[in-house]
Amino acid sequence: KPMPVGIIGKLPSKRTIQHLPVGTGAEAKNGTRIDVRYSMLFWRGPLEIAASLWKDGEQPEAVNRLGKGRLLPGLDKGLVGMKVGGIRQIVIPPADGFGPAGSPPVKGDDTLVFIAQLVAVIK
Repeated sequence: KPMPVGIIGKLPSKRTIQHLPVGTGAEAKNGTRIDVRYSMLFWRGPLEIAASLWKDGEQPEAVNRLGKGRLLPGLDKGLVGMKVGGIRQIVIPPADGFGPAGSPPVKGDDTLVFIAQLVAVIK
């Protein structure tokens, strides 16, 4: 399936979440293991895909202990509460992302956009 992208409006200064749609399955809670598919984009000029697990045949990423610092802070917090089958657009400002130094190719002042689909919650 093609990756959905729906960025509208001005650059936000705090983490924002938009549901594209809400899922109906099990809910991702702090401490649970999840499988998630995502694409990370830079919010700079024309949208630029930085990384993606959304391609056909790509396995979703397994995340152990959601909400416990295994992912970028903004993504870790932004996935909590999702339901299986749901898709979220999570906009992460620099302070909630890689930090002042960044992590090439991400610059410290980059705002990131994640389009994430929750594939499974494993208890």
